[in-house]
Order: sequence, then C-alpha cells, then structure tokens
Amino acid sequence: MTDRELMQQALDATLRLRPVANAHIWKANLALWQRGDVDSMRRILGEVTEAGRTFERYAISRWELAMVSGRVDEGLDVLRSLTSNWLEDFQYVGPKSLLIAELLAVQGKTSSARLEFEAALAAVRRERERTPNVALLHLLEGWALIGLGRAEEARPLAAAHEESLRRPYRVGIGAGLWHSIIAFHALSGSPAKAAVYLREAVTTH
Repeated sequence: MTDRELMQQALDATLRLRPVANAHIWKANLALWQRGDVDSMRRILGEVTEAGRTFERYAISRWELAMVSGRVDEGLDVLRSLTSNWLEDFQYVGPKSLLIAELLAVQGKTSSARLEFEAALAAVRRERERTPNVALLHLLEGWALIGLGRAEEARPLAAAHEESLRRPYRVGIGAGLWHSIIAFHALSGSPAKAAVYLREAVTTH
C-alpha cells in the first residue's frame, strides 16, 4: 500500500469517528493535489463544520479551489471573513491581501487588485524590517511586485531568495521554496533561468 493510500485510510478512519475539520481539509487538498479533482475538493470542503471554517487552513484551501475553479467570489468571501491580515499556516505564510489580490486579478478587477497588491507589498516590507533574515519574505515581496507589473524590481529578490536555498525540497504541490523559485524566475521575465532550475528539480527528485 502506498503512502497516499495509507493517508487516505487514516483520514477516512478519523472522519468515521468524528467530523474533524483538519481531516476534511487534508482530504480535500489531496483530491486536488494528487488527482486534480476539483469537484471532490469542493464537495469535501463543503462538509467542514461551521467552526472549522474559521481556520486559516480552510481559507487557504478555499483560495486554491477558487483559483482552479474560477468561482472567485466564494474564495473572496472566506478570506475576507478572517480576522487576521497576516496568515500563518504551513500552506501559506503571508498577507491575506496578496491572496485577495490574485483572486481580483482573475476576475479582471485590475484597480481593486492593484490596491490589494500595494497593501500586500507594504505589509511584507514591514515584516522584512522586523525579521530581515526570513527568506520567504523575498518571495512574497517579489510576488507582490510582479502583481503590480514591476517584474524588473522582483528579479534581485529572486536572486536573494535563491541564495537562501541550500538543497532542493518541496512542500505540498509546488509550494516548496525550491519550486517557488522556478515560478519566480518565470514570472519575473527570466524563463531560461526557470528552465535551469526546473531541470535540476526534475533530476533531483
């Protein structure tokens, strides 16, 4: 039996005992990450209890669902209901405004998205002043700059983020620091460098 099958069994066993929100969220994420099953992800997230819908992990999963399904309003409603403006979950650590900005951009609401990207950029820079040695903040600042159409300014941040990587590893579906640098270079206008890192990641795993 594979690790994936064992995890599914463990989640199902947990849910037979009680409707644990995190078990539903993990199961929903696996439906998307492993099978690309958007409909199952939506159905499983719909089973999360009212109390569980206040979790940051639930909101981030709903953001992912909104991005892949195009049902943006649902993701926006969940994110805006969170009281915290800075999210801290293993799936995403950063300003809520950055996720909202991406959803608004998908909707084509350019002006509203720009305001959220600007808010995200300011929040990340404040955090960088407080904790200058956190590598992830280079990535978040670059993400916000790219959203604002300032890819040229993002490139030095990609280099700084890259410097912090000592060996390739990943977390979740393309969410690891190693894989994020591939996207970073591609989005900031350096596809050739992104291709170099993609080849290395493929041969390493």
